[in-house]
This record gives sequence, C-alpha cells and structure tokens, in this order.
Amino acid sequence: MRTRRRERAERRQPSSLRIVEETRGSDDPESADHLASLAVVSHKKGRFAEAEDLYRKALLIRDKSFGCEHPKVASSLNNLALLYRDQGRTSEAKNLLERSLAIVEKAFGPEHPKTGLRLSNLANLLYVEGEYYQAEQYYQRLLTMMRKRRMNASAKRRTLLNLLASVQDDWWRPGRLITQFRSFML
Repeated sequence: MRTRRRERAERRQPSSLRIVEETRGSDDPESADHLASLAVVSHKKGRFAEAEDLYRKALLIRDKSFGCEHPKVASSLNNLALLYRDQGRTSEAKNLLERSLAIVEKAFGPEHPKTGLRLSNLANLLYVEGEYYQAEQYYQRLLTMMRKRRMNASAKRRTLLNLLASVQDDWWRPGRLITQFRSFML
C-alpha cells in the first residue's frame, strides 16, 4: 500500500514542478524544493546523472535566492555530496560536506541536530576513505553532542559508539575509548 502511494506521488512530482515553474517562474525557491525532491527520487533509483543535474539546479536557485550561507543551500550541498559519495567521487563529496557543515553550524549552532547530521555524514565518509583520525574527531564531537542532549540509551548513540570503536580498531588504537563507551551505555 505504501509503495503504491509513493509511486503515485513520484509520478505527480514532475507535473507539480511544471505548475510551480509556470506560475512562479523557474527561479522561484519553491521550484528548487520540487527539483530537490525529484533529485532524491532519481538518486534513490540510481539515475545519478539525472539526480546530479536536478541537485545542481536546486542548489543554483537556492544560492541565488537566499545567498551562499543559507541552510537551504547547506541542504542542497549535503544532498549533492551524498550523491557524489555514492558515485565514488569522495574528494568532491568531502568538500561539499565540509561547506554544508560550516553553514549549518553557523546558522543553528554546534549542537543542533542538523549539525549532528552533517557531522555524521562527514565522519562516515572519512571513515570509509580510511581517514581515521579525522573521522574520529567528528565522531567524538557527535558523541559529545549526544551526551549533552542526554541520548544515553538511544539506538543512534549505540551505533555511533560502535562506529567509533571501529575507527579506533582500524586506526590501531583498540580499546582507547572502551571505558568511555561503557560509561555512556550505563
């Protein structure tokens, strides 16, 4: 049932974009929202070239409409970075994720959930690329943020702790944070 609704919604997205573009213009921020939604669908379906084009158009409109330091621009940068990551274009993904993190951190502060999402995306990319020291730094920041938000028993926190342990094992520093992990989990 859910799948059918999602498919219907996906079929309607191009026509809703056309309506917005006809009534408000193709440079309207609402057009960017529709483009970004279409890009996500294309990305999930593995149509990377189409997704990249849509993400870039949304980014251009948002940058022009709101300025390069706006959270909507950060969202577009994050989405484009995740596409690049999935394509193996990791250096480009890293640059975009760093920009997205800087914007969100400036807009919302260092302990906002949106900042945490960017920290997580960047740390995961660095970990996969074998940049363990940098990944650990971002995971540590995220862990500190979770501690301050009192997320002791959450599944996300356990996952993060496991990732941190993996980073340290791969970085030849096994067990360094085991005591810290245990105290967080109790």
